[in-house]
Amino acid sequence: MRIKKLLASLGAASVFVGLAMPAQAALLIDFTDGLWTPPNDVGGLSTTRSFGGLEVTLEAWDSSGGQTADYTESNFDGPGGPGAYPECGFLACTKDGIGVQDDEVTYHDGGFTDGERLRVTFSKAVPLHSLIFLDLFGAPDDGADAEVAQVYINTSDGAGYTGTKNPGTTAGFFTGDTDNDGPVTDIGSNAFVGVTTIDFFADSAGSVDGPTNSDFALAGIRVVPIPAALPLLGYRSWRTGHGRAAQKETDGLIALKP
Repeated sequence: MRIKKLLASLGAASVFVGLAMPAQAALLIDFTDGLWTPPNDVGGLSTTRSFGGLEVTLEAWDSSGGQTADYTESNFDGPGGPGAYPECGFLACTKDGIGVQDDEVTYHDGGFTDGERLRVTFSKAVPLHSLIFLDLFGAPDDGADAEVAQVYINTSDGAGYTGTKNPGTTAGFFTGDTDNDGPVTDIGSNAFVGVTTIDFFADSAGSVDGPTNSDFALAGIRVVPIPAALPLLGYRSWRTGHGRAAQKETDGLIALKP
């Protein structure tokens, strides 16, 4: 019961803090810095990097649904260059995010395992602050649909993020959280708690039937360091008494311990 209560409290606190804390206070995992390729893991199919003690692994699947080392980093090509975008004040914007087989993750017909997909895995369960996309555009003047980037969190909680920026005149940046997912409406704030994997894709059979013109690149992920949530619980209490015992029991669920 003690561990369940602690996790429930941490979850509620991390959601509250994650939504309320300044974005710059969150841990940034930057996929525009040009350091994700070539793959560096044994087997040559994934890249693992360390961010503040958190190990982050990137994997990809190609258009036939097979795992591939062909996740890509093309040069940043937003009109006006990096200086035209506030997002490039915290993202490196050396590269145009991560795509599969070309500069983007492209729509496929079928389920999320049937076509192009990126997966990000964390070495410990973490609360998320937000997901950052590139080349995710709103509806163009020719009447086509706005593009939708789809995600599965821990392979179960689904969300779709609909682009809003003008194609051709912007870089298509979009920052997604639990408040602006759509047209999916059932993700809920708890979906950003205790996250170990995130799958990024665009398909016809996921939690939302994405438009066939959808494609996007993964630019960044912001993670809420667990200690940021602790003031709501009482930091001293957490460090002493049952808090210390509970920390031992939850080792592996705490992303960044003080």
